[in-house]
Amino acid sequence: MKICQLEKKITEELCQAGIEANEAASMARILLAYKLSIGLSQLPLHRDDELDDAAIADELAQLKAGEPLQYIIGETEFMGLTLSCTPSALIPRGDSEVVAERAIQLMQDKQSPLIADICTGCGAYALALAAHLQDAKIWAVDISAEALALAAHNAQQLQLEDRITFLKGDLLAPLLEAGLTFDLIVSNPPYIPSMELPTLPPQVRREPAIALDGGADGLYFYRRLAADSDKLLNVNGLLLMEHGYDQATEIADIMSEAGFRLLEVIKDYTGHQRGSLFCCHHS
Repeated sequence: MKICQLEKKITEELCQAGIEANEAASMARILLAYKLSIGLSQLPLHRDDELDDAAIADELAQLKAGEPLQYIIGETEFMGLTLSCTPSALIPRGDSEVVAERAIQLMQDKQSPLIADICTGCGAYALALAAHLQDAKIWAVDISAEALALAAHNAQQLQLEDRITFLKGDLLAPLLEAGLTFDLIVSNPPYIPSMELPTLPPQVRREPAIALDGGADGLYFYRRLAADSDKLLNVNGLLLMEHGYDQATEIADIMSEAGFRLLEVIKDYTGHQRGSLFCCHHS
């Protein structure tokens, strides 16, 4: 079957399985590019190539059953980097790239910036910052040993392991114990309210609950970050956190009570609020 016909077939079957049309089309393209061992941008050049539809049967069945595509093919792309992806960590989203891009902008003119990535997961933020900020030193923290092992593997694959120190621990605890201070702390903590977890799409429910569950109101980890981040920030240090599209105002209130000042709210490509940047009042 020609690639263009196979793309249509996969898209239609995924739509019938209840996946939204744009998402289904995107999955079809990514799966075919993976099967052809080509970059996504090259796929249109191979529309008339032949591929037996049996070659994608297993993956298609898994997709229809709700398994995330990134776990099936074992990788995803973030900020131009190919990252290994397993069920031990959250799948990095394209929406998160705007937060990583802002972090890079904030630090690009600073000499040898010191950066902490809290709840690093597969290492997406830390790796993007290390790749784009050649003289930055980065500490990446996660409570999950499995997620940290995946992040360290990704760092090795990208030859960035010399620039990142991986620490296992609960949020800021290992950094506080080590007496470290930073020019920038970035974090994408769990922020889904606990009650909403069962209502998430099947693909998202396959991701680790520990990386999704933000407590009763989704703001548990922001309160904890607010309580201790000031102890870890250098003079003029910044705190940049990703969050849900409707959480910016509440997070700003939490941070304000803890002595932080909101500098800006970052919007993603769809115009949704995606991250907030703070500084300490004493900075």
